[in-house]
Amino acid sequence: MIFKFLGGPIISKVVDTGVRYLERKQEVSEAKHTARLEIEAKKATADIDWDAAAMDASKTSWNDELWTIWIIGVLTALMIPQTQPHVMRALNAMSEAPEWFSVLVLISAAASFGVRDVIKNRLARR
Repeated sequence: MIFKFLGGPIISKVVDTGVRYLERKQEVSEAKHTARLEIEAKKATADIDWDAAAMDASKTSWNDELWTIWIIGVLTALMIPQTQPHVMRALNAMSEAPEWFSVLVLISAAASFGVRDVIKNRLARR
C-alpha cells in the first residue's frame, strides 16, 4: 500500500521527466534539420545570384567571346591535318603547366560562361 502511494507519484515524475527529455531532444533535432535546410536554400540562392551577376557583367565584356573564339580555333586546328601536331604539342604543354596555372585558366573560362559549378566540381576532384 505504501509502495503504491509513494511509488505512483515518483514513477509518474520519472516518466514525465523522460517524456519531456525526449520531446526536447526531438525539438532540437527538428530545429537542426530546419537550420540545415535554410542554409542549403541560402547557398542555392547565393549561387544563382553569383551566376546572374557574372552574366550581367559579361554583357559588356569581350571575355566570353574571346574564349569562344579560342575554343573554336583549337577545334578547327585539330581538324586540319597540317596543324594537328602543333595543336597537340600546345595542349600537351598546357597539361604540363603548373597546377595553379591550370586552375586560373579553368576559373577564367568558367566565370566567363557563368558556370560556377564547373569550378566547384573540378576543384573538388583535386
